[in-house]
Amino acid sequence: MVIIKSMVAALLACGIVLAADSTSAVSSSAPTPAPVIAKAPAAPMITWSGLAMLRFREEIVLNHPVTGKMLKDANYSNQIAYHFGAKIAPNDQLSMQFDIGNDWYATELVTGIPGNYWTKREPYTPWFDLAYAQWDPGYLHLAAGIIPVKGTALMDLLGVSIFFNKSYKMAAHIPWGVVTNFGQTALRLGAPILKDDFKLGVDVSTATIEYRAIGLGIDTMKFNSPAIEFLLEAPMSVAGFSVKPQAFVIPNRSFNVATKKSDMEFGAGVDLGYKLNDQFNLRAGFGYAHNSNNNSKGPIDTAFDRTGTNSNIGTTVILGPGKLDFDFNLSTEYNDKDTTINDIYPFFDIKYGWAVNKNFVIMPRCRFFISLPKVAYDSKTTIRPELIFCGVF
Repeated sequence: MVIIKSMVAALLACGIVLAADSTSAVSSSAPTPAPVIAKAPAAPMITWSGLAMLRFREEIVLNHPVTGKMLKDANYSNQIAYHFGAKIAPNDQLSMQFDIGNDWYATELVTGIPGNYWTKREPYTPWFDLAYAQWDPGYLHLAAGIIPVKGTALMDLLGVSIFFNKSYKMAAHIPWGVVTNFGQTALRLGAPILKDDFKLGVDVSTATIEYRAIGLGIDTMKFNSPAIEFLLEAPMSVAGFSVKPQAFVIPNRSFNVATKKSDMEFGAGVDLGYKLNDQFNLRAGFGYAHNSNNNSKGPIDTAFDRTGTNSNIGTTVILGPGKLDFDFNLSTEYNDKDTTINDIYPFFDIKYGWAVNKNFVIMPRCRFFISLPKVAYDSKTTIRPELIFCGVF
């Protein structure tokens, strides 16, 4: 018994010593606190999205030469569009998005059998139109990769300039989304300036429009400047109004490696929106752009000094189970070095999306692409009626 009492006393003494050595502020006489169980880190939030579309399209061409008979043509085709994407938020400051698909905004011509071994056709190879990461701690946001870039009257001009190598022809017919799927490999830095009833932000982005390499040679320090785009945007909104002024500059859009002289491309524009209520809204925009090779022209180059304008107006009206959209665009191209180019491009688009299900839409649509060139033709017109079947999530 004496031995047992001695052991108990020794254990109590050890407990007192351990309690005295502890860094805990809890008294040894207080109840033992419940053990702290570490929480598992939250799983990243993932939002999936996708689109699958088939179009039945008729294309009617009516061209009126200055001299001669009107030229007529009509072609039927099926067009396909698809994309699949995911937006991932690993934490409350970081988001990442990846979208892969075909040229889903422009759509692609298809037949009844997809590309495979038996038909000896190439598959409709998908590509990433979005693949970027964005850090947003609240006071600024930084996005890098293939970032989303919305279409505007100004961006339509830049899109055709990239597509047609510095020409602004058909900007009203070929919007920014047709050229890019609304994505651009770029870096964008922005910040909210005002967040109250009147909202104002600023965004600056940069992208390489044309990479120009120099081959190795005796003069290894030759410089061939790339064409780098800088885009400034200042979106603002109050009540139902939204205004987005934009301006871009590409300092070395044309560059002569031999003379080291260059010409810039620049443009400015504004897009406007007004949401009267949930049933009706209006939109409009205007853009102006210019580029030349006045300084950078080489001995065998053709001189050009091009100016492009683009304007649009449109509306969306909720009618019954769907919505009616109407848009009118008008763009021009003028070349001060070529008197044969002073062309006008009107465009009309009307469509009605009937939502037979919240994720499935049937849409009749008709577009009119009109060209009024200065020479050769009185007018060139393409009428494109379509019936569109589209599923989205």
